[in-house]
Amino acid sequence: MPKSAPRPSSGSKQTVHLRPGLDLHIAGFKPGETMQMDFEIRDTFLRFSFYLDGNGYMAWPLLKGYCAPKKIRPIERCSSVSFYPESEGSICFPAGHHQYHLTVQISPALLNAFMGGRFRRIPYDLEAISEGCNTIDFFHYGPLSPEMETAIRQIIDCPYSGSLGQIYQESRAIELIAHKLAQIEACAEDMPAPNKLRLNEVERVQHAKDILMRDLENPPRLFDLARAVGTTHTQLNRGFRSVFGTSVFGYLRQLRLEKARHFLEQGSMNVTEAAVAVGYNSLSSFSRAFSSHFGFKPASYLKKDRLMELGVPATAPGTPVFAFERKRI
Repeated sequence: MPKSAPRPSSGSKQTVHLRPGLDLHIAGFKPGETMQMDFEIRDTFLRFSFYLDGNGYMAWPLLKGYCAPKKIRPIERCSSVSFYPESEGSICFPAGHHQYHLTVQISPALLNAFMGGRFRRIPYDLEAISEGCNTIDFFHYGPLSPEMETAIRQIIDCPYSGSLGQIYQESRAIELIAHKLAQIEACAEDMPAPNKLRLNEVERVQHAKDILMRDLENPPRLFDLARAVGTTHTQLNRGFRSVFGTSVFGYLRQLRLEKARHFLEQGSMNVTEAAVAVGYNSLSSFSRAFSSHFGFKPASYLKKDRLMELGVPATAPGTPVFAFERKRI
């Protein structure tokens, strides 16, 4: 390990709550004997982890979408992004090895807010997770770049305290996320462009679309939907991206919001009723999604004449509108 990389004293652990949906965890220790612990994950957070020094492994007996146990072995100077909601497994650290890990934990909704819903070439699954899908798992593993190490050192050697220190550390935590996403995008750019869809693949996409439109309030899980049309969730996401320009979950989100827009336009429901009717359990989540999609709050969409003022074309119920000029008020 290079001398420039910081190495905390044995047994140190720190958690910093930066803002709702964004936490920073720093741990450094050297176990005197092999440590093996079971763990449970009962949340829906993305974890951007950075290992300056380490050895050991994490193992999951069964993950959604995997048919066999999965084992991940962190090594010195690596980074990862993981999303394993509602899972459990074990973690092992061998005796006598320094462990130094920093993790930025962020809610998918906050990540999507930071990105403004505009992702470039990241995996379809990660984009779907950022949009609120919690029925799939995700993992990406790569090296620790010099830029990541610099940001980590600045977090640890923070020159400020109190609120200024929190602002400083938050900016570096977001920078770490940016470096890792850039690394994922670079990996995607190295991959060959997907082949043109065959006729039977287009038919599967259309069949999946029809299934989604039958019940927007209670849509099937992604894996169940893929199985129903005879493909895998990855291939189905690629198909939706090719045909509709977005992932399965992104398309479902658009369908729901367009249906809610129709209810509000007709004046048949208020905002809360429209949110529930299209499958949103949280009014705040619905309002954020609606505002992000249309450019204004759902309460501003209650009158048809208001739509005309905003330049939004009227459409038949259930018909998604993917391209029009959105104006802010």
